[in-house]
Amino acid sequence: MKITWWLTILMLTSSHFVWASPNGPLIKDFGTAYPIPERTFRLPDKPALHAVFDIYDNRKKVANHNQLIDSIARLLNMHHQTGNDITKFKIFAVVHGRGIYDVLNDKAYQSRFGRKNPNRSLVKALQQAGVRFVVCGQTMKFAGINHSELIENVDVGLSAMSTLIFLQNKGYAYIRQ
Repeated sequence: MKITWWLTILMLTSSHFVWASPNGPLIKDFGTAYPIPERTFRLPDKPALHAVFDIYDNRKKVANHNQLIDSIARLLNMHHQTGNDITKFKIFAVVHGRGIYDVLNDKAYQSRFGRKNPNRSLVKALQQAGVRFVVCGQTMKFAGINHSELIENVDVGLSAMSTLIFLQNKGYAYIRQ
């Protein structure tokens, strides 16, 4: 009886720790995604998803990085772990408002906040996975930020509004959390 009880406790707790692992299968250390074997609504095999994420704030933090940016990693990790080919995904992150500080390079972030940018590795991992970051040029000018202060390969658009409208008109699903 005692052995059965201990085995049950061991199984329950060990599966909890495996389940709660913060490491994503594709974007390492970010984008916690849990397998859902009991799901009844399934996407077609190998979906081609087009999404634009609205990164408008930096106050929502998960483990010291921007939760809004982390949700992009979660989307990619969820689909990667179910076997979907994420190279068919087209994902944009339109960054404006206070979110702009999370795409500053380490030197610019350090000069403003006294430490390296905790979001840099997340942004770079997402870029390597094909996510394109576009900063609002209006926010950039208002905040006194130069293009050279952004993480490498972050694009600058005229405005977040015009970029969001353009991408939605092209069929990208708008995601704001």
